[in-house]
This record gives sequence, structure tokens and C-alpha cells, in this order.
Amino acid sequence: MLDTPAEERFDQITRLAKALLRVPIALVSLVDEERQWFKSRQGLVANETPRSISFCGHAILENKVLWIEDATRDERFHDNPLVTQGLGIRFYAGFPIRTAGGQCIGTLCVIDTEPRPFSGTDLALLCDLGRSVAREFAALQAGAPTRAPHTFEPGRRKHVIDALTGVWNREGMLQMLRAGLASCSERLLPATILTAEVDMSSKLTETWTSRGRDIILAEIAQVLRSSIENYDAIGRTAEEQFSVLLTGLAANDAGGRVAELQSSLDSNVVLHTIGVGVHLGYTCVPPQKHSADVEGLLALAAQSLAAAREARVAVKQ
Repeated sequence: MLDTPAEERFDQITRLAKALLRVPIALVSLVDEERQWFKSRQGLVANETPRSISFCGHAILENKVLWIEDATRDERFHDNPLVTQGLGIRFYAGFPIRTAGGQCIGTLCVIDTEPRPFSGTDLALLCDLGRSVAREFAALQAGAPTRAPHTFEPGRRKHVIDALTGVWNREGMLQMLRAGLASCSERLLPATILTAEVDMSSKLTETWTSRGRDIILAEIAQVLRSSIENYDAIGRTAEEQFSVLLTGLAANDAGGRVAELQSSLDSNVVLHTIGVGVHLGYTCVPPQKHSADVEGLLALAAQSLAAAREARVAVKQ
């Protein structure tokens, strides 16, 4: 599960944890020998930290929720770099996630930069959400449909994941497109390739910080993830561009699906507040006509995107 793409099934839970527990950061973390890696993250750009300074490295050794109301007053964490520098962590609560065999592999955790009490209601909410995370991991172990993370050897996975957004990078997405289209061809299924591109005004491009750009790209990736099934794939194929493979989506249905997704992006609170638009284009691949030329198919989707961009600009004028 380490170094696999972010998934909506876990993002839904961390979004709920962030909102219900009123914290700026919520994470699903997996802990291995040397690092903690985040399968889902809300409010944090980094995708991993060293285990040696992680709070979750302590939480997985507990048989109960670990919570720290003020890390500056806790002898285990008061001099931790995540407390004294960087994030400036003050409050932490982590629910240990266990496998069916009883192994503790990570946590659902919530973090705040201000000290705060942790009530019995908060504890119950975190436990309920943590058990939901554990069920999702159990479903993955049981072989529930997923985005084929085992297409890549574990040692190579981190090299084909975009660290910022948690989706496939260009190399990974090209391989997922080839594999996905080959599977569609074998099953006589249609497919649609969608391309999404950030459209920022020149003023915004000149003034917005790199941190702001990261927030924009991470938000777009999350909206796209929420629109696809677990067996579909999404990748960041250029600096400000994403591609999505929608298996089983025929040409007759593609236009409506893309319109729904465009509406979701246009109405997204974060993107709307910042003033960022997203243009969409797509190309449909009929059953029995799947091509191994994924670069050519991406070029067709890009042509559709260019036409859609011109149309939207003309309407605004």
C-alpha cells in the first residue's frame, strides 16, 4: 500500500475528520521502518516525514488513541522539530490502524497548531472514523477493486507517484493508460480519456506564490479523484495538467459526465475563491478500437481541451 495513488475512499474520511474535529490537518499515515507516508492528507503538502520525528511512530505502539493536548508540555515531543519548527504542532490525536492479523500499520490522525482539549465526543468521532479507515484497508487486502497499484514493483512506486498531488506522475499515468486500454479491449469496453488544465489569469500567475500553486493543484487533483471509480486512473501529465482514464464510459455518455465534472470544478469553493479556472477536454475510444498510441490519444484530448477553452473564453467576452 505504500507509495500508491491517493484514493477518494480515504480522502472522504480525512475530510470528515478535519471538519468534525475542527482541525487544520487530518492524515491517514502508514509507518514503515524509516518513514511515515500519507495515504491521504488534508491541510498538508508533504507526503511523508522521517519516522524518527513522527508522532504516528509513537501512536502505533499504543493500544489506544494517543492524544497530546499541548506538545510543548510533553516530554516526548517538546523538542521535536515538528513542534519547534516547521508545522509548529501543538495538538495531536492518532487512532492506531490495525490489520485483520492485529498488526498496527499506521494511524488516522488529526493535528492542530494550537493547544486544545480533547473531549469524549472528539474521542468517539476519531475512533469511528479510524475504524472506517481500517475497514477500507481490509477491503484492499481482500482484493476489492483498486487502481492496480501492483502494476509497479514496490521499489519503483514512489518514482511514478506525483508527490504533491498523490496521483500518478506522467510516467506512471502513461503505463496505466496502456494497461487500462488493453484491459478495455479484452473486455470489449469503451473508454474515455479526459484532460484537465489549469487556467490562471496572468495577474494571478505573476503574483501567486509557489505554495498557492501547490494548493490549487492539490485541490484539482482531489476534485478529479472524487469523480472517478477506484478502478479508473488519474495522473499529473504536465506541470499544470491532469489526465484521467474513465473505463467503460461510452461516447454517448462522455459529454454529460464531463459537463458534470466541469460544474464541480467551477463551483469548488477553494478554486472559486482564488479565482482559478479549469478547462476540460476529452477523447473517446470505442470498443475494439483501442490504440497503443497513448501519446496520440492524449494529443486528441488536448485538442478538445483547446477548443473548450476558446469556447469558454468567447462566452465570457
